Amino acid sequence: GIYRLGSSFWKMYSDYLKMHLQFYGKVKEKYPENLKTEHDKISLKVQQADKFKKSEKFLEKVSEAAHMEFSQGRYCIKIPQKPQELAEESVTLGHSVGSYVSRVIKGECQVAFLRKKQSPDHPLVTISISGRKIDQVEGQNHRRPTKEENSFLKKWAEEKGLLYDAA
Repeated sequence: GIYRLGSSFWKMYSDYLKMHLQFYGKVKEKYPENLKTEHDKISLKVQQADKFKKSEKFLEKVSEAAHMEFSQGRYCIKIPQKPQELAEESVTLGHSVGSYVSRVIKGECQVAFLRKKQSPDHPLVTISISGRKIDQVEGQNHRRPTKEENSFLKKWAEEKGLLYDAA
């Protein structure tokens, strides 16, 4: 499928070789019959492997925060288990928590979800925690928590030893 050995060919071939080394630890096929197809296939494999590693690291970090889950009255606090949950929360509530995956993996913050007990999978409010401080609490389209949600969040923060300024 390659008609000319220009700079784009050499760039693609170089990428192909690098991805083979990254994925297999060696170059399995030095001269593929169809470079473009094989380049795209190895690229997808590398992306899937990266996504899997990211998910593993994310799960490792969130398992450290499992003790933060809490339930009382009408509400509960849920800790997301997969990066996709942050993306779904972000899209549903219209804020940027979907971009926090790397921050969670690096240990810069932890994310928790405030839910109603009767509908624990329905996004209500997203919470960002840095260290022992709750630094962001946002509902749909950046809305502030209601009085009732704030009251629950104060109880949760107190129970878990977190600093929360509901102002």
